[in-house]
Amino acid sequence: MKTLIQSIFYREWHKTRLIVIGSFVVTISIMLYILLSFAHDVRASGLTTIVRDIAVNNLQPLAIFKLVPTILGALLAIGQFIPEVTDDKLKLTLHLPFNEHYILATLLGYGTLALSAVLSVGMLLSMIIGKYVPFTMLNYIIISVHPWLASGLITYALVAASIIEPYWARRISLLPIMLTFQFILLLDSQPMALSESWLFMIFSIVVSYIAPFYNMIRYKNGYIK
Repeated sequence: MKTLIQSIFYREWHKTRLIVIGSFVVTISIMLYILLSFAHDVRASGLTTIVRDIAVNNLQPLAIFKLVPTILGALLAIGQFIPEVTDDKLKLTLHLPFNEHYILATLLGYGTLALSAVLSVGMLLSMIIGKYVPFTMLNYIIISVHPWLASGLITYALVAASIIEPYWARRISLLPIMLTFQFILLLDSQPMALSESWLFMIFSIVVSYIAPFYNMIRYKNGYIK
């Protein structure tokens, strides 16, 4: 079983390596731009003004990063699963002498780990802002980003589910679900509005990751209506 996981991870890495590397480059570049802009604003307006804007006006220094996890999640799912479906590789993989749920969990596990690694690098770089602001304010900034990260994972899982689903009408039906989760998680309200809604974020992620398993059964059985 360990050999199977290693083989799948190696295959997925070989297939998506350009997307993953590109995601790292984009994430690091955006974060460096944010940090340089923040440092410039501190020098130009003064730290007191910036801290007041964050505390009073709900300024989010990482706002440019808001849609990045969602976009990267969608691109990774497309790059990972479209070749599997178009070339029928997934169907062959699911007919290996192993539990198909375990195989799909390994595929999704690879994508989740890759996406999480990219986003983690971005979050680690964002903590450099702590050089300028108090720890409590840094905590405020970082925690308020959690819904955006959740949106990235949800988008990855639901895009994967829509690609695996063989029935076009069912693929389209996943779109409103994904957009609803994204709309709620990416609301332009106060940065901390959803940061403490852990139950909703966990529920959304769990529901999103269940969808590919249901669609996988339909795909394996050859439903095409």
